[in-house]
Amino acid sequence: MCPERPKIQGTKPKALLLPFLLAGMALLGMRLDGVDPAPHMETCAEASTQEVRQFVVASLTTALRDPIENIRRAAAKALGTLGDPRAVEPLVAAMEDEAEGVRRSTAMSLEELGDPRAFTPLIKALEDEDWWVGATAARALGELGDLRAFDPLLEVLEDENSEIRSYAADALGDLGDLRALDPLLGVLEREDIDVLSSSVLALGKLGDPRALYPLMRAMRYRFSMYSMVPVSAAMALGYLDDPRTVDLLIADLRNESPEVRSITAMALGEVGDPRATDALIRALEDVDPEVRTTAASALGKLGDLRALGPLVRALEDEAESVRGAAAWALADLGDPRALEPLLRALEDEGSHVRRGAAYGLGELGDPRAVEPLMLTLEDEYQWARRGAAMALGKLGDPRALEPLVRTLEDEEGSVRGAAAWALGALGDPRFLEPLVTALGDFGGYETFARPEELKVLLPFGFDLLNKAVSAISLSTDQNERIGYIYLLGALCGPAIEPADL
Repeated sequence: MCPERPKIQGTKPKALLLPFLLAGMALLGMRLDGVDPAPHMETCAEASTQEVRQFVVASLTTALRDPIENIRRAAAKALGTLGDPRAVEPLVAAMEDEAEGVRRSTAMSLEELGDPRAFTPLIKALEDEDWWVGATAARALGELGDLRAFDPLLEVLEDENSEIRSYAADALGDLGDLRALDPLLGVLEREDIDVLSSSVLALGKLGDPRALYPLMRAMRYRFSMYSMVPVSAAMALGYLDDPRTVDLLIADLRNESPEVRSITAMALGEVGDPRATDALIRALEDVDPEVRTTAASALGKLGDLRALGPLVRALEDEAESVRGAAAWALADLGDPRALEPLLRALEDEGSHVRRGAAYGLGELGDPRAVEPLMLTLEDEYQWARRGAAMALGKLGDPRALEPLVRTLEDEEGSVRGAAAWALGALGDPRFLEPLVTALGDFGGYETFARPEELKVLLPFGFDLLNKAVSAISLSTDQNERIGYIYLLGALCGPAIEPADL
């Protein structure tokens, strides 16, 4: 039987904590009495979900009014992560915050929530004195999909700020209104360099077959570190559902220009049609290493197991970029026959190769990778160490506990955060403090590889809720407060099912 809990009255922290404390004590009492609480936990969780979410929204809303700007920014981000519609009104109010950093975070969260109530504030934000707020508002309006935004976004496409023009072009693609086709084609004709990439991608999102040949031409646009137009064109072709696309691209793999062949291989990966597999396998033998690299990556995206043998051979390529792409592609294929090749790649002299191999070994889930990955925790390259820590967490082998605890002392924060996550995945309570520190240092961006990895928090749910609310309210350490704010949003966010709370 689920223990009774008092209804929440008001929003005072003590009153809000009481239901969770009582429920946690009741479940603990069952265990002490020799009763297995597991069958009761899901029922209690379902009953308390709305109370938990209401409690968290109230706590984060209070933090959104904190006198410290960084706390308000963190609260705005966490409310977006939370995904609760009750967060919309506090966030709309925060769009008037005097600090541009808070308005930026708030605009991002309103974009993430995708609630139509944000439409009018986001239209207003297009004219914000801070260009970043205006650009984010444009992107958010595209995500909302409200066609009333078409004319304002079309107007912003002529803004003097190139970043806002770029975001407006992208948003017009997201709206999917074919009235944007001619204006976006006009950008290509004018060669507005600052907006070309986003306009090309937006044309793909519109999905109109009339964009096929302009996009094919855009793939030949001069490529440089300042112009990603060919890459955007390759990605845009992935949006088009046009049967002509694959045949045209396969033909371009024979183009005399290595730049065109490389971008074409990338485009075939984005299109995702298995008819391209044989052509991409042949491209692994191209004389140009960049072509071989993009072909390997594309084969991973296609997921066709005919590429397994060729990708294993590509791990011996003379170019590190090719070997690295092959390692990542084998990880994407997820075939257990890749185990031995990836174990060998873990000792490759190329750092990118070792990182890809570590990731792949975590995906394969074979316990034979545990000891080699433990050794990789000492790798000189931080991203290989981070990849090894994440992989060990996924493998869930207790042999990794002590090496991961030692990794909590790593000089790089991203590695410490990964080790903390892995310890949580292994059920070790020592993960909490370093995880909160990593969240405070990096704002949550570099701690988790994917949203579902937040489930590592679940076994510690009641304890974390109590710790988080207490620290947010009482701690004098700003980074600790920020870390717990992010953790609070993550713990109750949409990546975790309500019944898991």
